[in-house]
Amino acid sequence: MLTMFEDAAERPSAVRTGSSYPMRKVLLAAVAATSAILLGSSASAANVHIVADQLATSSYTTQLGGTVDGNPFSLNVYESPDYLTVSVDGGPQQTLLVFCVDIFHYFDGGTPPVDYVTGILTRNSDNAVSGAGTLLSNVISGEIGYLATLGLLTNDAERLSGIQGAIWKTEYAGLTLSGGSSYVDYYAGLAAAWGAGHPNATFAPAIYSVTGNTQGFVYGDISFGHNDGGVPEPASWALIIAGFGMAGAVLRRRRGALAGV
Repeated sequence: MLTMFEDAAERPSAVRTGSSYPMRKVLLAAVAATSAILLGSSASAANVHIVADQLATSSYTTQLGGTVDGNPFSLNVYESPDYLTVSVDGGPQQTLLVFCVDIFHYFDGGTPPVDYVTGILTRNSDNAVSGAGTLLSNVISGEIGYLATLGLLTNDAERLSGIQGAIWKTEYAGLTLSGGSSYVDYYAGLAAAWGAGHPNATFAPAIYSVTGNTQGFVYGDISFGHNDGGVPEPASWALIIAGFGMAGAVLRRRRGALAGV
């Protein structure tokens, strides 16, 4: 969620207390909800009625800076995806894990109930209407979809935070992030490497509000694979998971060294 606040110590009332949302069971529900959306939108756009919202973690904040579309930008935000409670095309309520792709519009726990519709990520949201800003290439959009899919493979708060930060860096050229998760550059590097190998990537699945005045989100698709028509091979997922393990080992050694100082 991109919950906006002027100072890192200022917490909007909509944000729940505690460092992280209980994730393991919710991730399973998020996969199920993703499948429902994909099935519902195979022939036409699906209606997504959002009834509740919860930050995945409130432990990480970041200062967004630099430039966006050539203009100076500054905003202090929570670096976290959201768990949305949704009903797809009038079906039963489910939980959907989503990542913000819109740093220009507001969304928090007080926003629902609100109606969204499925679509694809073709533009950023540097516009009065969410999803109607500067055109994104298919590769950049594909990289973002790839990152969102990686979010379905972890329940670690710092990794989820890092994926959200990497999505913002990938989407908005010139944007800088200060603070937040130590995994941001790691995931941004994974996305760039993936994009270099997939020039024919398709655009990432997204949801946008019917009115266009609240944030747009992307969601992961476990069948997204290489995002150019292929299903991920077991070896590919093994490499991804191995990469997570190596990054974790490096961080553990680094933290151990710091603790010994």
